[in-house]
Amino acid sequence: MPSTAAIERPAEGVQGEPGCIDPRTDARHASGLLRTLLAIVAVGSLWLVWDVATDDAPSMGGDRFEQIDRYVDDQRGDARIPGASLAIVEDGHVVHAAGYGNDGHGTAITADTPFWIGSNTKSMTALATMQLAEAGLIDLDDAVITHLPDFRLADPEISDRITVRHLLNQTSGISRLDGLRAVADADADDSIDDVVAGMADLDVNRPVGESFEYANLNSVVLGAVIEAVTGQSWQDYVQSNVFDPLGMTATYTDQQAAQTAGLTATHREVFGFPIETQAAHYSSLAPTG
Repeated sequence: MPSTAAIERPAEGVQGEPGCIDPRTDARHASGLLRTLLAIVAVGSLWLVWDVATDDAPSMGGDRFEQIDRYVDDQRGDARIPGASLAIVEDGHVVHAAGYGNDGHGTAITADTPFWIGSNTKSMTALATMQLAEAGLIDLDDAVITHLPDFRLADPEISDRITVRHLLNQTSGISRLDGLRAVADADADDSIDDVVAGMADLDVNRPVGESFEYANLNSVVLGAVIEAVTGQSWQDYVQSNVFDPLGMTATYTDQQAAQTAGLTATHREVFGFPIETQAAHYSSLAPTG
């Protein structure tokens, strides 16, 4: 007969015997837990009612842009965001631009205040790549080694198969983790080519072209391709072929120039509150942001 763990129930009125379970003790424990949970729900509900009741909802008077400004600034304050700006485009024209809050150093945000845009920079690198493709200087299905003969991963056969399109589509097989390591290990003196050369010991995380995996290194390699094909730095190419033609006079690829123009502080949210951080911009990682 198989053995089982025996649980002896004491006779009625017998409590506290070692190894025994009293059903009444279990019921009291469950009842206490339920009361605690109900108390938490009640407190949470009261807080929600108080928050809604005391919310300084903006008046919706005025024209539509005044209404938008009040709404955005109200939401910014509720979210504890130090500063923000926006631009509204209609029919290809900016019809409204405004700034809200401060830059983290106490200076009021304007519509022209430069912000860090981080990985949104990847869209600039993608645009530059497509410009070169449309000009016939590259083909999206070119192997990367066509333009970067020294490009190597741990397995040369695999790296030889990676194309420009794989980099654009984030399907090269290079891992997100390796992309994050590249950012963590960045050095101020490195070039884009130095970062690419440092990929020689990387293994792919999945077969080339099989599926999507976001990785910063894809954009860094695209930056190296742009430099190799144009003979310009990534920064110079983007400035002269993207920013200048679009009249983006308050957009920068150089941190010092942006700081001179009033670049904002950077923050991370910790328990719902913005904490200022010290961000650094390395030219070797510029194509990825």
